[in-house]
Amino acid sequence: MISFSLLKEIKTRGVGDYPSTSIINLKLNIMSKTEIKWQNHARKLLVGKTISHVRYLTKKEMGDYWYKNPLLIEFTDGTAILSQSDDEGNDGGAYYYFGKKKQEVIPTL
Repeated sequence: MISFSLLKEIKTRGVGDYPSTSIINLKLNIMSKTEIKWQNHARKLLVGKTISHVRYLTKKEMGDYWYKNPLLIEFTDGTAILSQSDDEGNDGGAYYYFGKKKQEVIPTL
């Protein structure tokens, strides 16, 4: 159950501000400190980026070790992101798109 003081903090600091979201998640035991750490790290890497190009990897980029071809998202600052099947990068992974009216998988090829 949400306490009055927590609701007051949400109203005062704002839910959209990521530090306060982290505090709220911790107090409600929604996320662990480790999850919050990595969420904030990902935000620093990705928030504010502008997508310049979207494409699948070339066969040369995949090499001989990946069988599933993931989508590569390139940003205007020269950085990029792609999904992997696991933390070790053993293969490409799919994305799941969450839209307001539609959700769908962006598959590996």
